[in-house]
Order: sequence, then structure tokens, then C-alpha cells
Amino acid sequence: IPLALKELPQWVLWKYGERNGKPTKIPKQVNGECAKVNDPKTWTTFDNAVKVVESGEFSGIGFVFTDEDAYVGVDFDKCILSDGNIPPITLKILERLNSYTEQSPSGLGLHCIVEATTTVGLHHSRCEIYGSGRYFTMTGNHFPGTPTVINQREMIVQQLVDDLYVIKDIEQSRLPQKFNRLFRGDTTGYESASHADQALCGILSYWTRGDEIQMDRLFRLSDLIREKWNEIHSADGRTYGGLTIARAIKNGKFRPVNNTEATGSDTNVSVPKPEGFYDTKPFWDNVNGKCQINHAKLVDYFSDNGFAKLYPSGAASSILVRARDKILEEVSAEQIKDFLFRNIPKLTNDVSVREALVRGSKVYGSRALLECLPSLNATFHKDSATEAFFYFENCVVRVTESGVEILSYNQLDGYVWKKSVLERPFTPLVDILNDPYMCDFGRFLVNVAGVDNPDRLIALCTAIGYLLHKHKDRSRGKAICFVDEAISDVPSGRAGKSLVGRAISNIVPSVRIDGRNFRFDSPFAFQDVRPGTAVVEFNDVPKNFPFARLFSAITDDMQQERKNRDRITLPYSDSPKFSLSTNHVIEGEGGSHRDRIFEVEFSGHYNENHKPLDEFENRFFDDWDSDEWNRFDNLMIFCAGRYLKTGLVDYQHQNLRLKKLRQMTSQEFVEHMDIDPPPFQIGIQYDKKEAYEDFLEVYDDLKNEVYQRTFTTWIQKYVRIMDLSITEYRSDSTRYFKLSDKT
Repeated sequence: IPLALKELPQWVLWKYGERNGKPTKIPKQVNGECAKVNDPKTWTTFDNAVKVVESGEFSGIGFVFTDEDAYVGVDFDKCILSDGNIPPITLKILERLNSYTEQSPSGLGLHCIVEATTTVGLHHSRCEIYGSGRYFTMTGNHFPGTPTVINQREMIVQQLVDDLYVIKDIEQSRLPQKFNRLFRGDTTGYESASHADQALCGILSYWTRGDEIQMDRLFRLSDLIREKWNEIHSADGRTYGGLTIARAIKNGKFRPVNNTEATGSDTNVSVPKPEGFYDTKPFWDNVNGKCQINHAKLVDYFSDNGFAKLYPSGAASSILVRARDKILEEVSAEQIKDFLFRNIPKLTNDVSVREALVRGSKVYGSRALLECLPSLNATFHKDSATEAFFYFENCVVRVTESGVEILSYNQLDGYVWKKSVLERPFTPLVDILNDPYMCDFGRFLVNVAGVDNPDRLIALCTAIGYLLHKHKDRSRGKAICFVDEAISDVPSGRAGKSLVGRAISNIVPSVRIDGRNFRFDSPFAFQDVRPGTAVVEFNDVPKNFPFARLFSAITDDMQQERKNRDRITLPYSDSPKFSLSTNHVIEGEGGSHRDRIFEVEFSGHYNENHKPLDEFENRFFDDWDSDEWNRFDNLMIFCAGRYLKTGLVDYQHQNLRLKKLRQMTSQEFVEHMDIDPPPFQIGIQYDKKEAYEDFLEVYDDLKNEVYQRTFTTWIQKYVRIMDLSITEYRSDSTRYFKLSDKT
């Protein structure tokens, strides 16, 4: 028996007896007189009750539920069948309650105790629920598979009461047979299981008045529930169950309200109304001069103000959101509680309402209560293959290969994540759109590309545009890699790569990851990626970064796990793109590597001794006024348009191949190969041993470090990096190789 109950002086003894000719368990005091569940003077402590029952005079001990304690009992009478099985609905309810459960004295029933404040009682054929005025016989015979502690289940109990009342109403109606057959999984007479599902949802839609949340809960209690219910069955991420419920609501009639037929407006009770702040009916009641918060009305108040649940694609658990106009924001339970207390003065001057909310703050801002919010089936406004959208404070900018168009938010066909909306206005500047490099950041891009390297500048602009364009095509999925041009034993950085990463994050939602400390094998590797994240930036990745482990994320769905949350799968279309910045080169060979990376070198214009601050006399982003921000925004939009027009435009890399060869072999080997003409000509046969000995004639100090096998491996790496082919063969005891162009 949980310690929390033992500490309360609400214990009685009991004996078997008869009442109205039926066997019963009569509560007793320690002196043998009858105990009363409404008279604390007839109760005792746990220790005293145990001591007295050990005398053998009584059958057992019991716990009394009161208005003052925080506990509710759920009684499943005779639910353990003769074969030891338990009805599926009982197991499902126990799973929802997920709290301390023990077997009754007969061994045929179960008692579950939860923490909740409800005093609403329910007598139902499947279970009884009591919060006060009753007592439970207690055995301490814990039911396996349930917690050994009492858990807080305020809203779960309220939902269970509501659901069982609906079932009770249906069973007491004129035609309960059809419901009962379907509820216990009997599909006789239906063409398929799906037709039976639709039939049950039609009944539930009528009796719940189109409450899709309650319909889902009730269907899950039935024996028709199967894995298909949770499977995604539409392009917008809706499940089979959600679609089945939606059809039932759309096509059905609803239970009359106050003896009149429910109108269409009644079906919208549980649908979020996101267009602003609503006056609302009070969510509190005055009961005998005492303020009581009405949970259902409070949930409606939150819903009226745009709060809802949203199930990310592939997720079994929801996130909390707030919808206003076309803007959707992820919020926490604490933020919703803040909203509630911030707005109480607008709703009432009655101090007792605030006091009641403060007293029950653990409940009224709890995740359990907020899980009763309606689900939002949100359609999001997205980029397409031929257009990109950027969301500003005053407008939406539509970018295509032919130009820029200014839209209002009312013209959008879906929601936009709030973090995608830039908190600054936008004004199109024709001079910037025509000559983007006249602004500070534009001149910075010219410098990092190299003032005499226009091809690389175009490549850099299209790489930025690719990352800003939030549409994804599996056949074109790449990671953008910004790398230093300089070949050096000690790469120094400071070339401006991180500033380009910051520029992108100032336009689209991005997550920056420390590339030096990132671990692919961590289950929470991408836990900071949220719905709407457009770019994941690996900053300063080290030498030997395992780029191949990123392949699946670049061209496939993303697996994501957050601490204390379900693992989810972000569909490819909703997952972010990737960028990397490094002072080294990303190692990798072959077509798979080349197909998944687009590399842009940064010149040495900026370095540790010459920073952008020295040249422009302002800190990018931090010191900009509104005009400079607007010029920057126009430049970024130019990059997006350039990408949409041309795609990624590659260029002749300066040192990238040699730098990669150096990192994978040695500086001496690079020097050996980087001569004119090269030591190994296309189409000529070379003796491997002679080639190795020629190398050691120049680099004699390496003869104890570089062996024949190593040298041959270096040649093979050289061939792959330079995109050549190699043929290796032997004649007698001599081994040869020959290089050729790839056909």
C-alpha cells in the first residue's frame, strides 16, 4: 500500500455481512461499532487499523475517500474472469490511469487509486469512480504491471467519467445493440473492418456532438482498434483514424441539445478559433458561495484563444501550439499558464477566481489538462519547386526565377511557423536586386569569394539560395560545405564562413551545431530540430568528420528523438537542409560522396589579422540599422532567385582537390604529384616499385614511414580525387598501373 495513503488518518476496518439480503462489506470502528464514511471520528490510523485487524476479529482494513484528500478510487468489480483473463476495456482504462492498482479481497476485482480532485461519482457496469463519501477495502496485493505509487491523473479521470457517461447514455438508448456489437469488435454484416470502423464513428459522432477528441478516445477503448488507426493515410499527415472521424462528423447528425436539434455551430465547440482574443463565458462556477474552476470551460477558453495540440508528422505525442491569423507558434504549458494569469483581470474583478486558479495551479496549467485541447489539423504554407517565400513583419515575399512579388498573409493557403516570420519590415530595392553587391554584406561576399573570381561568387550565391529555398528534392539533395581555400599545416579559419551561416539563420529558422563535439551515435543528436527548422548548420567540423553518416539525412527522412519525448520521423519534405563549415576538407570518395556535397572555397581575404569589422567599421547584424537590414534582406532574396533560375552553379575549385589529397596522404606526396608535367601521364604504363623508388629518391627521410603499400594506396586516392580511372595488373612478378580519363 502506498505510503501516501498510510500517512492519512482515514482508515477503517470491515467485516463481511448482509444488507438488504445481499452480501456486503460493512465498515467498522476499532471498537466494533459501525464506521461512517462521513464521520472522521469513526476512523483511525493505518498502523492502528493493521494492529487491530491482526486480532482476527475483522476481515480487513479500508481507506475512506474525502473531499479534503487528493485521491480518487476506480473500482473494477469482478473483472478477473474464471480463466484469469481481463476484459480489454478494463486493461485499456488501467493503462490510461497508470497508477497504483491492487486486487480486491475476493481476488476477482481490481482497485485503482489516482491523485485527482474530482468529487464526481460514477456508477457504471464497467467500473465505479468515487472521490468522496465511499471507502475501498485495501489488501496491499499489488496488481502486476501497474505502478506501485499513486500518480496524478486529474484530467484522465475527468475524461474517463465523460467517456463512460457517453457509453452509458448509448446503452440506455432505444437501440444499443448495434453499438455494443461494434464496440466489442463484432464486424458481422459489414463489407470490411473499415466499414465497421466508419459505422462506430458515426454513432460516436452523434452522441459526442462531433467532439473529435472524445470520439478518438472512445474508439480506442473499443475492440475495433488496431494499428491501422494510427497510420498516415493522407499527404497532409492525417491518420486513418483522423480521416474516419472527420468523415463521420461531416456526414452525420448530432445528438439534440436542450431538446432542439444541434446546429452546425455546435459541432465547432472543439475546433480552435485562431483569429485573435475572444470574449468568453466564465470558466468558473459559484457553488455554495465557493469559486470552482470548470475544467471543460477552461479548456474551451484556451481553445477560443487559439491554443491547441498538434501532432508532428509521425509522432504519437503532441506539441502545444497557438494559432493566430496564419501564424502558428509552439508554446509550453508554462506559457499557457502565464497567458491565463495575465488575462484574468480582463475577464473578472472577482479575486476568488484568481485564488482558485492559484490553489489549483498544478492542475490548471498541467500537461494533463492541456492534453484535452482540440487537435489542430494544420496545413502549412510551403515553398514549391519553382518558388520560395519569405515572411516579414509587413508582408510575404514570393520569389521565382522571374522576380519578386509582394503578398499579404491573407493570400496564403496555410499556416506559417512564427519563428519563420522575421520581426522586421521589407521594402524591395530595385538597385540591390539588380546589383546586390553594393550593400555591406554583398561586398563581403565578393571578398570571401575572391575579387577576381566571379565564378566562385556565383557558386556562393546559389549555395546560399539553395539553403534559403525550403523545398526539397531527393534527386538534388546536398549538403553545402564552406571550406578555407588556403593549404596550411595549421588551418587558421576566420575566413568568414560562420558569418555566412549567421546570415542564413537571420532569414530562415536554423539550428547551429558544434561540429567538433557532435556525436552521431547520440540518441538526441538532432533534438534541437523543431517543426519548421529549415537549416542545420554544422559549425567548424573537424578533420575526419564522418560525412557519410549524414547521407541518409540529406536524402531521406530524419529520425529525431528528444529527451522524455517519443521518437518521431520528420518526412523528407519537412526535414531541414544541411550546411557545414570547416578549416579542413570533408573526406570522401566516389559518386555517393560527390552527389551529396556542394563545396565552396573561401579566399584568405579575411583572417585573424584582417576582419570584416576592420573593413566595414560595424559588426554585421549587431550594429545594423533598419536600412542596412533591408539591403541585406534584398541581397538574400536575390540569392534565392538566382538559385531558382540556375540551380547550384559549380566552378573550378582552386585548391580543394590538392587540399583533400594532402589531408588524405601527405604534403610530400602532394608536392610530388603537383608538378608540370605530372609524374604519371594518362595512358602510360608504370612499374609500381619503380614509381615508389622514384618518390623515395626525392623524399629519402620518409623511407621508414611510407612503404610500398602506402604509396600505392596514395596513388589510388589521387585517382579518385582527380576523377580519373586506374588499371592495375601484373606481368610475371612485376606489378603495373596505368591511369586513364573516366569515360
